[in-house]
Amino acid sequence: MKIKKIFAICFILFLVLGCTNHNIENNNYLTTSGDDFEIEELGNFSFIPIGIGADEILTVEYYGEYIRIPYRLQGLANSIDSEFGWFIFVDGLPQPSYLETLTGEVMRKSEYIHMFSLGYQEYLEFYIVFRPISGAINTNVSLMAATLLQPNFLPNSKDNPLFFPFHNLFAPISDIIEINYEITNDFLVSEYKNLMPISKNLIHDISSFHQATDISTFLRYSPMIEIIPRDKELQINYEDLIVAKNGTIYLQLLVFGGQNVTNRITFFVNHEPVQANGVDFFKIELIEGYMAVIDVTIEADNLNEFNSIYAIMMTTGDDFRMQGMFKSPSLLLVSEE
Repeated sequence: MKIKKIFAICFILFLVLGCTNHNIENNNYLTTSGDDFEIEELGNFSFIPIGIGADEILTVEYYGEYIRIPYRLQGLANSIDSEFGWFIFVDGLPQPSYLETLTGEVMRKSEYIHMFSLGYQEYLEFYIVFRPISGAINTNVSLMAATLLQPNFLPNSKDNPLFFPFHNLFAPISDIIEINYEITNDFLVSEYKNLMPISKNLIHDISSFHQATDISTFLRYSPMIEIIPRDKELQINYEDLIVAKNGTIYLQLLVFGGQNVTNRITFFVNHEPVQANGVDFFKIELIEGYMAVIDVTIEADNLNEFNSIYAIMMTTGDDFRMQGMFKSPSLLLVSEE
């Protein structure tokens, strides 16, 4: 495995709290009390490969052996511990990985997401270790390290199921894996091609929520992925919740906007990838002005009374150069059992 360097950006995340109102322009979230506004910090941290400069992208060559990449994570919040989940995607799919200390001891077992809580200036350095699960030989595929803010948060009532601003996804520019070894897998995939014009209700919802005056330009650069309860009107409502009946989850997936690229979509229940409609992921190539609406059924085991559910969409193949990773808002999944 060889590592090379090319031009890119530094991966630093600054996140602050939000409750009822938010200021999108300044990327600050505000809590309100009468006429008073207060900014409250939820997390402030950084992550970057060790030995990679602030203006570089990581390029890794894969020849069949385990890939080991040294990373440094650091907490930067003055008053609180920064809690976040950290995971990687390869070629548009969630990639299990384990962590090793820089001296070679196993630090954490293989997981899809690793949880961290770091105090001010507290840092961890480790190798992330994995074999890529996807990628055609003699091609370049994306390697995306991303974070999820306060992944352990769950609403405590069905009457107030909002996650915002918890579970916010931060996905920087993608690194690269050069695949020089044949990868075999037995993924089950559903390729969805039945598109329809974007609903006028959704256009209205997006314009209102995001205060977008030029909705076509907004959607071109801001792909939308949403999950809603099955058989509800096609509209965006982040106060929705999903009900599982005897472990079966029924919902609809809405996808629209972005570039005309090939996307892979994976569902997550309590941050673990799950099969939907009997497949590991959906494959969708969107067209400007059109949307995909898919009825989804998920069979889930060992649900708690309250759970989180969301979907993540990421581009695959060479398309990762045009578009990155996007997450649906987390919804509260309630088990009737």
